Amino acid sequence: MCYSAQIEADYDKFVREWGAVISIKRFVELFWGKRKDGGWTKIPKAMREAFRKPQGEEGFELAKLVAEGDLDLADKLYREVATLQERLAKAEGVLAGPKPTKKAAEDQRIATNKLKAAQHDLTRAEPADKDSRIYPGEWAPVMIKKEGQRIVVPMRYQCRLPR
Repeated sequence: MCYSAQIEADYDKFVREWGAVISIKRFVELFWGKRKDGGWTKIPKAMREAFRKPQGEEGFELAKLVAEGDLDLADKLYREVATLQERLAKAEGVLAGPKPTKKAAEDQRIATNKLKAAQHDLTRAEPADKDSRIYPGEWAPVMIKKEGQRIVVPMRYQCRLPR
């Protein structure tokens, strides 16, 4: 069973409605760490997009990290597309031969579906609903109250099953 949630990463709205301040330092630490350890996909695209427009000097560092992380992710997707194209060509070769197999047909189906999804992610410019959906283990912006001040910090979304 999967427990996901829809997030809204709109800093201006937080400030307007709640008077919240964003902890840029915490987001820089998160983005820097996730970029280094390969966990960039654990940060929803909508959350990353919220930091593309820098506000202040710390914001520029964060926007730079987001741009670099997205380039790394795009590079990873291009490599995945190349691997999937090889898998598809191999499966089509077996299917065109004298003895087509069920495995080749399954490989062809899987590779075709994954290729479409990866190419769609690489080419789309418009945000989608799935960009702001979080799943257990992913990061999300959360507003907390600390020393009388509302602060927006990154936290991991965890879902505990009822006992």
